[in-house]
Amino acid sequence: MLELIKNTKIDFMGKRKFAFIFSGILSVIGILAIVQIATGKANLGIDFAGGTSIQLKFEKPLNIHELRKALEEGGIKDFDLQDIPAANKMLIRAKKIESQLGQTSDVITGLSARNSLRINL
Repeated sequence: MLELIKNTKIDFMGKRKFAFIFSGILSVIGILAIVQIATGKANLGIDFAGGTSIQLKFEKPLNIHELRKALEEGGIKDFDLQDIPAANKMLIRAKKIESQLGQTSDVITGLSARNSLRINL
């Protein structure tokens, strides 16, 4: 039989106070995290916090700055844009878009109203 450490005598019961304190601290941190998430103060990504993801296809290549300006003028805040240039597509991910504009169709209608932004539906 191979022994890597010989004559190990660890006093686990003597270390129980340290273990209780450490477990208590981790429990308090977990409770605080749950409270932060429940109150909406935690900084979560769109995949946890909800939101809307819209993928639009345009007739011609689009300048991302032009779309960003159009969305900001439409009242949408806290959004991310991802360009897919090979297919003339744009991915719009917005947090809590329902409370800002209403629905996804409002976003499409607002962007289609601009002469320079032609969307293929």
